[in-house]
Amino acid sequence: MNNTNEAKERPRTILWILIAVCIAILAIALMFMQQGLPMIFTIPQFKPSMEKTGCLQEYSPLFPTSPLLVDFFKHHKPLVVRVWMFQLLDEHLKNTKKNGILFEADMGYGKSAIAAHITCAKEGDQGIDMRKRLIAFHVCKFDVKKTHQTGVFIQRLVSMISNNIPEFSQIINEKCLQSFKTGQCDSDPFGCIDECIIFPLIRTKISDGSEEYRLIIIDALDECYDTFSFEKSNKIFNLMERRAKMLPSWIKLLITSRRLP
Repeated sequence: MNNTNEAKERPRTILWILIAVCIAILAIALMFMQQGLPMIFTIPQFKPSMEKTGCLQEYSPLFPTSPLLVDFFKHHKPLVVRVWMFQLLDEHLKNTKKNGILFEADMGYGKSAIAAHITCAKEGDQGIDMRKRLIAFHVCKFDVKKTHQTGVFIQRLVSMISNNIPEFSQIINEKCLQSFKTGQCDSDPFGCIDECIIFPLIRTKISDGSEEYRLIIIDALDECYDTFSFEKSNKIFNLMERRAKMLPSWIKLLITSRRLP
């Protein structure tokens, strides 16, 4: 008889123990929420390598689905000439009072090869000094529509700058992040680049000396001419034409483009 009663009571006892454990877990969770303390279970955070050699890291947890374009650079063959070109570009970027250089030349000159070499340079390569200053890049391809879109362009820059300038990533706000979800960065690219790039960079505490410049590369800007739309305009060119001068002086642009008639 006693064994029968014990058998009946055992499941009930286990049930009460489980209820007590659940109540205890809920109470602990509420305590953390009320005191503003971090929860025990957190989402793993991506930490960029911050390597200053090899192809610049494009991926960022801010925009995990942002297009990756470095593969367009990887088909270029290693450069064995034009050492002087890298030295000339670096020297000019250090000393110019403007926000960078428009590297304009005829088709076949090797403009994209130079941009690719800087973006993926390793120790001992030509262009390694500029690679160590590189914080973002974009590639325009005339037959790849997404490379023409201002929203994609701005999002890529935000992703890579946040990887390479920790102070910048701490300044980016929710309003900026929402503007990509709502499509504002395509409908109002000027407002978007102000909110997400220019104003945060101005607030970022980095040395303003020309020797400490940070580099952004935009390759083949002429190929961002949007032949897919009715307007047939180069929106990224229009954007940079009006906003490049608003960037802080320590941000330098290296823009390559085919010489147009």
